[in-house]
Amino acid sequence: MKNLRVLLLALSLGLTPALAWATGWLPLVKSGGAFYTGPGDIQAFTFWGGLRGYSRAYSTGLNPAIDLVDQANANPITINIKSDGSLDTATIATWVAANSVTTILVAKLYDQTGNGRHVSIGAGARPSLVPNVINSNYYGILFASGKRLLSSLTLTQNQPYSTVVLAQQLTSSAGQGLVASMNAGFTDGFTLNLNTTNLIPYAGASPAVAVTASNLTAYQAVFNGAASIANVNGTETVVNSGTQNITNETIAVGSNQSGADFLGYETEAGFVGSTISAANRILLNANMRGAYSSFGGMSLRENSLFTTGASGIASGHFKFEAEAPFNQVRVWIGNKYTSGNIGTWKALIGNTDTMAINTVDNAFTPTQSGVPNNALVGSGVGWYAVTWDSGAASKTAALAPVTGDSNTASYMHSDWISISSVPRSDVIGGRPACLLRVAQTDGAGPGQYTQATGNLSSYYAARGGGAGWFREYLAQNTSNDAVTTIGNKPASVDPSGGFEKFAWLEFRYVPRTRSVINIGDSRMASAFASNTINHWSAVALRELSTQSFPISTVNIAGSGHSRNEALALLDAATAAGIKVTDVIFQGWSQNGFGQTDAAADAFIAQTLTYITSLTAAGVKIFMTTDYALNGYTGVAEAARLKVINQVRTWASQGLVVLVDTDAILTDYSGGAGVLKAAYDSGDHIHANSTGQRAMSNLLKSVWN
Repeated sequence: MKNLRVLLLALSLGLTPALAWATGWLPLVKSGGAFYTGPGDIQAFTFWGGLRGYSRAYSTGLNPAIDLVDQANANPITINIKSDGSLDTATIATWVAANSVTTILVAKLYDQTGNGRHVSIGAGARPSLVPNVINSNYYGILFASGKRLLSSLTLTQNQPYSTVVLAQQLTSSAGQGLVASMNAGFTDGFTLNLNTTNLIPYAGASPAVAVTASNLTAYQAVFNGAASIANVNGTETVVNSGTQNITNETIAVGSNQSGADFLGYETEAGFVGSTISAANRILLNANMRGAYSSFGGMSLRENSLFTTGASGIASGHFKFEAEAPFNQVRVWIGNKYTSGNIGTWKALIGNTDTMAINTVDNAFTPTQSGVPNNALVGSGVGWYAVTWDSGAASKTAALAPVTGDSNTASYMHSDWISISSVPRSDVIGGRPACLLRVAQTDGAGPGQYTQATGNLSSYYAARGGGAGWFREYLAQNTSNDAVTTIGNKPASVDPSGGFEKFAWLEFRYVPRTRSVINIGDSRMASAFASNTINHWSAVALRELSTQSFPISTVNIAGSGHSRNEALALLDAATAAGIKVTDVIFQGWSQNGFGQTDAAADAFIAQTLTYITSLTAAGVKIFMTTDYALNGYTGVAEAARLKVINQVRTWASQGLVVLVDTDAILTDYSGGAGVLKAAYDSGDHIHANSTGQRAMSNLLKSVWN
């Protein structure tokens, strides 16, 4: 609730809804910088330097970020910020190759605010620039003992003042300086220090705030005596940092007042000559973390999580088309209805250069240039053994039911398996392919692992299936081969691709990727057989996804899910380490809804909690208003309308992006809302294909 009030304060201070939500996720890359949001679009800085754009206005492709030299302090080059806000890493790579550079040294980090407080250092004390430390798109400046960057301009500033830095510590020791003000005697002013386990915002006093600094972390500090604030990844602590002002001192990046240098990577650092407001601290945390952590992060790729059908031992053979090149994969297995056990499973994954449908070995065999390799390998093209729980050959999962709900959605995931995608040969420029084989090795689980009848065959046929367009194929049998007989071909092949699966993949993509999770009940999952455009949000996002800026989407919505179940799944998925940039959030659900005014208030309060936590984590929320349920009248209909009108209010305040599905699918001509006849599948509960397409188009229209 506190963070929500802070966001409302941001709006009252003049932050538009677009700005309030333009942080913490990866903006779609368009021509020019119109869709990029940098820290300077949120807060005016006195000094800011970093390996991305300070602001939308700075990101033109012509403005500098850093000056580099090689290991001999020769071959100088200036590297600019591109129009999408990112560092021009392609120019760095060309320069490195042309000059046989073995070590990249940073001679200058530009102050992108226009205030001229560039930080630099002479030969012998220059930190290095290291590629791929955060991901393949972004570099890190590696500071070490004796390596720092200093401004030539002095600064005088009384408290309150603030600082920000995004850093990853490599070696723990006392007194490492992230950013500081310095004079000749290393006295007065401030320093933001890391020791072995604490962040210390020092301005005459040394408060300690516990941190885990081994990961890329967003640090902020407001220096204001006993009312100082330390902010670590959005979590705030009020501390007493002392009362020292800054008098004729220089900005130091990668060091502190005592000359103790940072041992790790920094990607950006800034100073503000005032208090950064509570609202802007939330937005800056989301902006800093979203700009890097989701690039090349963990993204799910599947059709749909939950399936219905006959129970029993099952095995499955899958062929997935990923959104982008990948270098690690994690296998997930789940079901919907369970008493707490989904059985014991084994799995294999494989890389392949073809998604072609045929009946010979390469239908579900790792293949390169037409040559199948149906063998276990440790590198190259072939099958890779999947391990669980840090090396086990199989795993049994037993998850407790969600309190208060009769249905429990259970799932488990494997270890991360290193496997590199290979370029496609069947479609030039097509998205990479990945194979999966899973088998249940016992009958303990209640099963329900049979392919659902709904599929996207007509939809993808209309798309033509060419130009690398997403295609996904599935085969299943009940032979319980435990995935040990990898030469066993599937008993049957479904070339159209069933849409609901019991197994799916999570990728660590090489390029930056927008990662989206869809939660809710069957009206979000489209989990019924009569629909040929199943999972309307996934269809929309796959149409928006491009190879240059992929969007990875996963559906964890399912038939019968109550709000508690849907949110429990979201909690568990994010707790497992999935880096989510966007959530498509069902604003109202009939399942478990009490149909009273009090129930509406409780539903609203619960949703507010998730708006707060997701926003603080830098996640963008697209919230639907769902649509009418035939038969709701009186108090029940009033309660539903209370909830969806609150969603519209949140959208007007900039807290969520509105996907007003109710406005297009519900007919109010008779008083209480009903599903429009043109969109009714016949069960008066779910939208038909026309309705699914209408919702899909609506999502596309509000997506950035």
